[in-house]
Amino acid sequence: RSHWLKGSSFLIFSAAAVQSMTLTTAVSLVAALVGAIVVRIAERHRARSSQKKPGRGIGRVWADPAAAESDSSDDEALLSPKTTRSRAALGRRTPAAMERLQNNAVAWEGFTMEDARIHAEAAKTLGSLRTPMDVAQSLQRGNARFWMGKAGRTTKSAFERRALIITQFPSVAVLGCADSRVPIELVFDQDLGDLFVARVAGNCLDRGTMASLQFAVKHIKVKVILIMGHEGCGAIKAACQPLAKVLEEPDALSRTLQELKGGLNVERLSKISDNRARDRECAVVNVRWQVEKLKKDELFARKIRERSLIVMGAFYEISSGIVDFLYMITADNLNQNLAGVAGQKPEETPLGV
Repeated sequence: RSHWLKGSSFLIFSAAAVQSMTLTTAVSLVAALVGAIVVRIAERHRARSSQKKPGRGIGRVWADPAAAESDSSDDEALLSPKTTRSRAALGRRTPAAMERLQNNAVAWEGFTMEDARIHAEAAKTLGSLRTPMDVAQSLQRGNARFWMGKAGRTTKSAFERRALIITQFPSVAVLGCADSRVPIELVFDQDLGDLFVARVAGNCLDRGTMASLQFAVKHIKVKVILIMGHEGCGAIKAACQPLAKVLEEPDALSRTLQELKGGLNVERLSKISDNRARDRECAVVNVRWQVEKLKKDELFARKIRERSLIVMGAFYEISSGIVDFLYMITADNLNQNLAGVAGQKPEETPLGV
């Protein structure tokens, strides 16, 4: 308002002076005064706008209004692209606080690759603070959200996707079936970069999938390996056929089915009269077999003994969306027999999370 008053005073003064000037000179003077006022108003407007978005262009879009009110809190500052906090500050976060921080992550507007690098390092450090048990419980909660219809994961923002270019830091490696009805990330309500997934027919632990899991453990430092079978698995059904039928399949498929067949006691399983019960038991026996092979690997066994890795077996029920967590291999039960003699009841270990 003060600018308009000053401007009006100048205009009145200019109008009084017009009488002693030529028409051209008067018009030029008035135009210059009006232009100066407009420029000043525009500068004031830009200054106010920049105060609303600290960092000039690095502003936040909050999904949760309540989170916006606590803009200065430690949790939110940790993932700020412009954060100056040390990594020691991350150590004060509890697992629940870290998950809340990730679930309430902000979408950034405007960033540089340096911003993305800082964000990636902060998120990676948060993940490194979680224990294998924290990760296992997070998987269980994610599946509960999925089958209850409360899945909350959304596609990451452009900023978060750019941060993933710098590095990947999943905490879980999953060996699952290639079946189109078993989308691993959706089943556990996880987002881009959250899971390291190897999918193959019958969730078979062959040379390729073993190499993928070894890479995940040695280089990415995942804390949980999950081997998951599922309801209505066509590969397992095919492996239960007579060997002559299996040998009729193309060479690569036949070798995979024979590998799966080696862990199944087809004769015993064929005596189960209920089709659905037999289907589940075949898939569960196959998971036991794959877990047993995996835990005998030197790398995995050493990480389990060091308590930096947990190996889990699970069964996914397509009809309900529920994942039944069957086994958890830890340092306390590493030498316990799961597969045993094919077809016999193993010494089962409940998940306990």
